Amino acid sequence: MALGTVRDSLIKCIFFCEFHPTAGPKIMYQVPVNYISEETFSAISVYLIPKPELQHKLITVNMCEMKVIGYPVGIDSAEYDRNRLMFNLCFVCDAKMRTIQYEPIVRKLANYLTTLEQETDFIRNDAKKCQLPEIMSKILHDLNIKRNCSIPISMPHLLLLVLCSLFFLFLRHCHA
Repeated sequence: MALGTVRDSLIKCIFFCEFHPTAGPKIMYQVPVNYISEETFSAISVYLIPKPELQHKLITVNMCEMKVIGYPVGIDSAEYDRNRLMFNLCFVCDAKMRTIQYEPIVRKLANYLTTLEQETDFIRNDAKKCQLPEIMSKILHDLNIKRNCSIPISMPHLLLLVLCSLFFLFLRHCHA
């Protein structure tokens, strides 16, 4: 590796957090389990489950030699406690390594979960939401090993993820 080059980070952890109506911001699931401590999450939860101004935007937090990448979501509806559902599916990587390749994936997952929630109550329904650890585990494994992932969620929902090279991310950014 040449001096000054930054390598791509593997995904160390994926976690799903949400704003619980009585407990506040909370990690519901993480793979591997207990990778992010309650103390660490508590220190950064204000960025992961933020005020509406920061929702639907890519958020990156560097802390404790790790980089947390998320795309917080807020869905307004009278169906939800407090009339709002707030959640975030986050990737944890090495803070000293390149992670830009995960940003489109994190954004896509947030939008996908939003659609699943709006169409099938995927997050509000605990019987459906409990599928998340298995989904997150497959994403972590497949993206780290194969750089792509295909997961059938339910008919007709199929999740397809592919890590793009930095060159294609650069071209996309230049022509946006």
